[in-house]
Amino acid sequence: MTPKRSPLCPPLNLCLFVSKFKAKTAAAGAASHSMAIPAVVAILPVGVLFILSGLIVNLMQIVCFLLVRPVSKRMYRKINKLVAELLWLELIWLIDWWAGIKACFFLKNSFSRREGFKILMAKEREVELCKEHALVISNHKSDIDWLVGWLVAQRSGCLGSALAIIKKEIMFLPVIGWSMWFSEYVFLQRRWTKDESTLKSGFRRLEDFPMPFWLALFVEGTRFTQAKLMAAQEFAASRGLPIPRNVLLPRTKGFVSSVIHMRSFIPAIYDCTLAVPNNQPPPTLLRIFRGQSSVDALLEKYFAKGSFSDQQLQNIGRPTKSLIVVILWSILLAYGIYKFVQCSALLASWEGIAFSATFLVLIVIVMQILIQSSESERSTALTAICFLTIRPLSKSAFRQINGAVASFLWLDLIWLMEWWGGLKVKLYTDLETYRLMGKEHALLMPNHICDADILMGLLLANRSGCLRSALMVVKKSSKYLPVFGWTSWFLEFVFLDRSWEKDESNLKASLQRLKDFTMPFWLTIFAEGTRMSPDKLSAAREFAASRKLPIPRNVMIPRTKGFVTAVKNLRSFVPAIYDVTLAVPEGHSTPSLYMLMERQHTVVNVHVKRYSMTELPESDEGIAQWCRDRFVAKDSLLDKFKAEGTFPGQEIHDTGRSIKALLAYTSSFCTLCLAIFELFQKFSLLYTWGGVGLLTASFLTIMLIIHIFIEYTKLPKQNGVKTTPSRKGQAKEE
Repeated sequence: MTPKRSPLCPPLNLCLFVSKFKAKTAAAGAASHSMAIPAVVAILPVGVLFILSGLIVNLMQIVCFLLVRPVSKRMYRKINKLVAELLWLELIWLIDWWAGIKACFFLKNSFSRREGFKILMAKEREVELCKEHALVISNHKSDIDWLVGWLVAQRSGCLGSALAIIKKEIMFLPVIGWSMWFSEYVFLQRRWTKDESTLKSGFRRLEDFPMPFWLALFVEGTRFTQAKLMAAQEFAASRGLPIPRNVLLPRTKGFVSSVIHMRSFIPAIYDCTLAVPNNQPPPTLLRIFRGQSSVDALLEKYFAKGSFSDQQLQNIGRPTKSLIVVILWSILLAYGIYKFVQCSALLASWEGIAFSATFLVLIVIVMQILIQSSESERSTALTAICFLTIRPLSKSAFRQINGAVASFLWLDLIWLMEWWGGLKVKLYTDLETYRLMGKEHALLMPNHICDADILMGLLLANRSGCLRSALMVVKKSSKYLPVFGWTSWFLEFVFLDRSWEKDESNLKASLQRLKDFTMPFWLTIFAEGTRMSPDKLSAAREFAASRKLPIPRNVMIPRTKGFVTAVKNLRSFVPAIYDVTLAVPEGHSTPSLYMLMERQHTVVNVHVKRYSMTELPESDEGIAQWCRDRFVAKDSLLDKFKAEGTFPGQEIHDTGRSIKALLAYTSSFCTLCLAIFELFQKFSLLYTWGGVGLLTASFLTIMLIIHIFIEYTKLPKQNGVKTTPSRKGQAKEE
């Protein structure tokens, strides 16, 4: 029953303590590191179970979304709740049964196993957890707080309707992120100018939610680390705020928006406090896969007391529901795999063995992505299992082979641009620069005009002969895009969070790894940090006026910290910077991925000016000013382009569309058609319901992936709202 609407009540204080099962001796617990299951041994069977069952869940969600939701949103949500629980319960099983973690709850009031949790409210009345809508606010202590949240939700009976406000990049995680999207999680980009409208629309969608739900909000906005705590303490001291000791300062805009827009239909806030005891390692997804438990707690003043002497401990044991679900999934998938291997004689041929090996490698890759996403902010080295599986002992040989393999994918995208989409690129530069392009290491600094800039960078690299070593500095969420993002990770693209406190060390380490790159590479950095749009240009102009900087007309104000770091770390082995300016002639549309797929032809003009790295100043401020000066010059160059319709300098003769891209696409297409034909012929896919179901699932998965790409590259809707100039706006990192 949907809870009665009432004003938002004062916060509830809920505490959870999670520890090792008592059934294991203290000696065994102390030896958990040495007795832990090797990661690769654990990841393969667990990964096969989780990924295959997850894809089935995703397929069921797609079908419900396309067929049920247009008819009845209420019915869709109820069905999706049950379907999503089939996936989330596997993660609960990992915590409870695989990693052997014990859940104990500290409650201020009575507890009834049959009725659910009860907590005393401020007005001396009792409510049951998950019998009402609730906003859950918690500190963000570890990499897997979301898993702990699911564990609490499962104990409370609302696992399928436990929602969260999380960063957008999670949406692109295989299986988990896709299921979250169908479950109506709210995804934010961590930029208030974009997130404000996203939050409002997300809250409005929840007004008619038919079941009691929890909406988790991590008000701190980022996971806790000592470096972030020090930064928070410095900021608090500078603003005369209380100095935090165990938490970060909350970012209140999102919380305020949540309360304002949801107080009419959410009656309560649950205030949860999470801590990891000092003598315990922080919990991670990898530790759980390896069967290593960590002590994890939702508590208040734990560091001072080390226990909950003033509260009652309630041990509710391990639920059998998750165990039953995993057993049923295991039986179903084992039977399906057995019948598939039996009917296909998969292991009786080298092709079948190669297919099986490829499948296992893909499983490890996807699991590595999930693990890395939960540990991405740790300073320790990641256990890159999938990377080590295919990486030879020689890093140079790996880069050569990997670049050649990846170029087949990039050539397919170039075919899409040139042969299918009809994109024409005109290059303007001097002959000396053109002679050096692709034959030396170079840092590229283009303006960011559209979502297809990355594709045009690949096209330019292909014409210059360095496609296999074309690298880029891109936002971290790109890493989770199916196919494209995974390939980028193997190619050593640099992924940033757009938060300098996180990105500084990551950027330096990534740039230093390029020192021994044997092939000439291009590293593209978009110094503006974001794509051009009318709203962003307006905000940039206001910021420039407030700081008495030149008012931009065609470009954004560059964020110089990343550029300065790049120059300082690359200048010893990268000889040149290419100042690249992109422009679309009047009468032509700015290219986009969707437009290219629709075959809407357009033209892009590219101007390249080479600067020797030795020409740049030595000081940080000098490099930053040089960057700003280049964008002022770039702005004037675009004014001239608008007036004359062309760039100054010599236009390099157009060599026409890439024959290599056409050959690569044709060979890929023919190979896939032949493989599909053989598959149809061998397994009679069109003559069985299983075969028809497999084809339908494949078709829907491809549609979903293409939709993800289009939505990811689509520019957010412009609302024309004026943005006050601030460091959080356009020139945040000046």
